[in-house]
Amino acid sequence: AVATAHAANVARVGVWFLTPERDELYCAAMFDSQKNQHNAGEVLSLGDLPNYHAALVSRRVIMANDARSAAETCELAKSYLIPNCITSMMDAPVYRAGEVVGVVCLEHVGPLRDWTKRECDLAASVADVVAVLLEQAARVDAEALLREQYEQLAKTEKLEALMRFGGGVAHDFNNVLATILLRTNMLRGAR
Repeated sequence: AVATAHAANVARVGVWFLTPERDELYCAAMFDSQKNQHNAGEVLSLGDLPNYHAALVSRRVIMANDARSAAETCELAKSYLIPNCITSMMDAPVYRAGEVVGVVCLEHVGPLRDWTKRECDLAASVADVVAVLLEQAARVDAEALLREQYEQLAKTEKLEALMRFGGGVAHDFNNVLATILLRTNMLRGAR
């Protein structure tokens, strides 16, 4: 987020994700270049943002030179744009398995800004990098789970081998005891 904020010369860069219910966006990471500060945790209800949500799932990049009046982003004006002094914004959806799972937001403070094709490509590229990082994190989690299951399987196989060995020892011991009992009974009968 820091590098993106500097490269695009924007006040803030945020990475937001859809909740599992897909009814809210929560801010996973926000960098404010003016304050040189990181934060997270803000939540926006998508029920209040139907036009923004529709644009998010249908476009590669939402470019709002005047974010407070653009049809795609004006719903954010009272709750988000005005309180954060945002005048222009550019949002790029983050895709995973063909579905939008989040968004990278570049937020400009100050005079209205005309976004360039290069800045649009930057936002889309950052969103793609976030998607790759999500895939890598999922792969690492899957590998850890697989390793854990393999270790559990090895423990189970070891326990089964010990049980078979113990069963074999018990069987052999039982045969020895049966032989001793048989001979004992034979000795008693010979008296």
